[in-house]
Amino acid sequence: MSFFADKLLPARTVRIHNLSRVELDVELPFGAHLHRTFTVTDMQKVPEALRTRATHALVVLIGGKRMLIQPEHTREDARSARLFLNERVHGTPIGIVQHVERLVRPILDVAMFMSWLADRDFDIRIVREVVNGNRVSVETEG
Repeated sequence: MSFFADKLLPARTVRIHNLSRVELDVELPFGAHLHRTFTVTDMQKVPEALRTRATHALVVLIGGKRMLIQPEHTREDARSARLFLNERVHGTPIGIVQHVERLVRPILDVAMFMSWLADRDFDIRIVREVVNGNRVSVETEG
């Protein structure tokens, strides 16, 4: 998988519809903005019993935050994209992408982080530690 800054578009989360659909305000290269709902690629299926916890974790992780998106251009009207959190993250969580051309800080692959978090029952303390730096006694390394 390759990550190139020129293939990533800046965006901001507007609304989280569910675990696989996120509404974003996307900044296009020529200065215009596009308000669109995307299906998150590579998002793992979550058992019904954990959906509320998983959705809460996703809201805390990306709600209202700056994102980078990598749209999938398999069709002209494609509305699926890979999402990356483009905010400061604390520690070295699973899903961190360190070296991306022309980016000054690491970004967090949302689907990869959420998949890892699934094995920890979507513990909200871990999410808060990653986004706020609140230290908890829960491990954040794989």
